Amino acid sequence: MTDSNATEVPPAGARKFQFLVKLGQGIGAASIKSNIYAITEGDPKLVSYVMASGAAFETSIEVGTASFYYVVTSVEAYYQDGKKVPVDGRRLQLVSVFEVTETGTIIISEAITVATAYAFSQFCAIGDGETVLLSDPNRALHLAFAMKNNFYSTAGERSPVIQSPPNGLQTNSLALLNFLANLAYYCEIDQDVYDSFLQLTGTGSLYAALFYLTRNPFTDPQGIYSLISDRGQPYSPSLPQLDLPGDRSPIPDQWTLTVKVNRSGAQNFLPAGIGYIDFDCNDRVWLANNVRQGTPESATFCIVLEPDGSPAPFSPVFGGGLLGAGFGITAGPKRQSMYISNFGWGGTEYNPQHGSVSVFGVEGRVLSPPNGYVNGLNRVQGINLDPSGNLWLCSWGSQDPMPPASSTLNFPSTNSSIVIYLDCDPNQVLSYFFDNPYHQTFDVDFDDQGYAYVSNSGSLKDETKSSVYKFAISEDRKSLEVVKFWISDYVGELDDDASNDSSDGDDEPKVGYETIRQITVAPDGHVYAAGVASNRVIQFDQDLTKLQVFEQAIDGPWGVIFDEAGVMYVSNFAREMDYTDDDPDFPLGPFGVTVVHNGDPSTAQLLTLPTGGEQVTLDNGLPLYGNPQDDNGQTLDIPCYDPLMRLTASRIDRAGNLWACNNWKPSIANNVVYGNPGGDGMVIFVGVAAPRRDQE
Repeated sequence: MTDSNATEVPPAGARKFQFLVKLGQGIGAASIKSNIYAITEGDPKLVSYVMASGAAFETSIEVGTASFYYVVTSVEAYYQDGKKVPVDGRRLQLVSVFEVTETGTIIISEAITVATAYAFSQFCAIGDGETVLLSDPNRALHLAFAMKNNFYSTAGERSPVIQSPPNGLQTNSLALLNFLANLAYYCEIDQDVYDSFLQLTGTGSLYAALFYLTRNPFTDPQGIYSLISDRGQPYSPSLPQLDLPGDRSPIPDQWTLTVKVNRSGAQNFLPAGIGYIDFDCNDRVWLANNVRQGTPESATFCIVLEPDGSPAPFSPVFGGGLLGAGFGITAGPKRQSMYISNFGWGGTEYNPQHGSVSVFGVEGRVLSPPNGYVNGLNRVQGINLDPSGNLWLCSWGSQDPMPPASSTLNFPSTNSSIVIYLDCDPNQVLSYFFDNPYHQTFDVDFDDQGYAYVSNSGSLKDETKSSVYKFAISEDRKSLEVVKFWISDYVGELDDDASNDSSDGDDEPKVGYETIRQITVAPDGHVYAAGVASNRVIQFDQDLTKLQVFEQAIDGPWGVIFDEAGVMYVSNFAREMDYTDDDPDFPLGPFGVTVVHNGDPSTAQLLTLPTGGEQVTLDNGLPLYGNPQDDNGQTLDIPCYDPLMRLTASRIDRAGNLWACNNWKPSIANNVVYGNPGGDGMVIFVGVAAPRRDQE
């Protein structure tokens, strides 16, 4: 990997650093012990030990071997109401990470400790004696540091990112951060709160308890909330202070911190309908953008974000054939180029007759022709690079419009196919054609032997069943060979909506049309496919024998991925118990990413992002649905309080942050009526996942 964002290590030599412990309201540090460590690829190196009376101290550190250091301060006593109060054996550890280049005072506080615990979760372990151990084996610590800065700077200033839209009170993340900082504060001054918090987390110190929540975010939200919900909240706004719409509760669904991003770098080209993302060699995030915000029509740009979620200097990028990118974006060889597949959306005039592939250098330079590479392609969805450097493309044959398009396309359909550009060369094409357009080839992934697994969405039209195929390239590289295939066994419910076309009087249930989307090979070699209509994820072995299905806490899944620890993350397009027919604007359940541990369906739980009480707005300040008008020309007020929306995919960066794609806005009714479907950006669940080594 290229570490272009990593801090340069200065020449060796001793330097003085200043530190200040800032405790919560009405108390101050009276006696502290601080260990300062250099963060290395292995065990941290102790570089200084300080005992101090009072809150401020300084120490000399021999630098030159590390870019980042961290300080662990144990509060031994504090001042309150003019009196020195001992902590009576409580292990009150506060932690802050800093760069070697820091020249100002390094602040250590409850809130910075919380932000540090989350941002550096995947770099942390708790050792003997509750020792806090940070290491950087993947040389990705600068990514975690940048994400931490979205909450607090080293100088103790709260970031405008977390306190302003699309964060602020549009999500509950700022209030949750402050609540946990308040919990740390009460652990400092109240033995009962400390004991209860550690008992609920099964840990032995304050920092260990906070770290435990980062790895186990579903731990007793009601119980932890109740510890301090009826007390004053020094860090504000906090969860108990939220003014929420309807009957929403301030009690979180789980203890996750998030950062939401919805800037592209140009307010004329806002994020809308992000289908999929991938990371380049500089850890920048490339977003396949479906549509123009506020319309169902094809977008002609791609958004590129820095690792912290801010727009790259050259974002958005244009040209090279970009037109309605869908689920397809992948890094090229050595992640030094980006390939984006174009599907096309909306009415005839906005749709390509043929899809294409656009190619960009990682600094934004266009590498493909003005119309993209079109050889062998119809409309393209999934795209992926195999271990040998060949580019696989999923060519969707049907020209039928996808909702909410209002016009019928006039272009003829072609048979769906899987297409390969050998060595990423569009002049070296291999194709396998299915027997009709309605297989609707969608996604492809590979096992460690180089076999490809391809998903076909299928369609009620022509009664083409969803399917999964296993392919191999022939030894002479002149053809594609079908190794195995699986035809969906899904049978829908016996109701009108689930029946086949009733024009022939056939009321039999639909069979096999479950709209399979992403297909993924897990680290253990098993193959997983997400079925939208069936509300399930299907697990196969590598011979495509179905092993089990996952249905709990899953609704309309599109994306399915795994982290390095084998935890499954499912991106749900629908919400649990979706809108009622009578009141399409009344949410009956949250949107979210389903988390499944140890391949056990019973462990499934939903990562969500509740509102903080303010309606969701776009980067230009308009409400999510803009300013639509009724038939009389009156502007309609359509507020939305769902910062996390209909998801198509998630990806994990090298620091363990889970990036979730807001693809569609929440209300299907409003999306169709006003032709305004595109979601508003990305939600980043900070530090929740173990980074995949094969993405380095």
